[in-house]
Amino acid sequence: MSSIPVLQRPTTAATEATLAIDGQRVPARVVATADGATDLAAVVPAHQRVDRAPAVLEWVEEDGVCRVAGSVAGLGAGVVRFSPAGPVELVQRRAFLRVDHVCAITVVPLEREAVAMRCRTRNLSAGGLLVDGLRGIGVGERIRFSLVLEPGSPLIAGTARIVRETSDGGAGLHFARLGLADRDRLAAFAYALRLSAQPAA
Repeated sequence: MSSIPVLQRPTTAATEATLAIDGQRVPARVVATADGATDLAAVVPAHQRVDRAPAVLEWVEEDGVCRVAGSVAGLGAGVVRFSPAGPVELVQRRAFLRVDHVCAITVVPLEREAVAMRCRTRNLSAGGLLVDGLRGIGVGERIRFSLVLEPGSPLIAGTARIVRETSDGGAGLHFARLGLADRDRLAAFAYALRLSAQPAA
C-alpha cells in the first residue's frame, strides 16, 4: 500500500464514502468541501465521540479505492467535518479489486456454433471474472456473457476472453468489451462487498 500524494480527497457532492471513527464504520456522503476539509452526511451512533476524533475516509475514484486518515468534528444535523492529516492513499486499483461473489452467468462462444451455457461466478472485479461450470471452451477463446449481480439489479453484458483455467475447474475471463457503466457497476459492487467483509480501520 503506497502513498499517492497527487490524489485528492473527494470533492464532488453526493460522492458515496465510508467513514471509520474509532473502529466504527458508517456510510457517508459528501455534501460540501471547503478549506481543505470535507463535510459529510453520516449517521454516527449517539455514543460515538466525534469531537476531533481520529477517523479514516474511504471512497472510489476512477483509479480505485482511496483512503486518507484525519479527524472528524460534529457540525450537527447529521453532518460531520472531516479534516485530512496526510496524503491520500490508493489502497486498491479499481480493475484489481476482486471479491468473492456467486451469481448466475450465461456464456456463449463467439467463434463457433454452440448453445448458451448456464454457469456461476466464483469471484469478480471490474476487469474480469472467475467462472465455474464452463465446459468445452479453452484458453484463448472469446465468449459473450450476461449476468445479474443480485436480484433486481440491471443486466451486465459484454464479451471476454478466457485467459486461464484453474486446477479445480474454474475459468478466468478477462473483459474484452464492456460498457463503462457496467464496469463502474462492477467496481462499485466489489467495493461495497469489500467494505462489508473487512474489519474496521
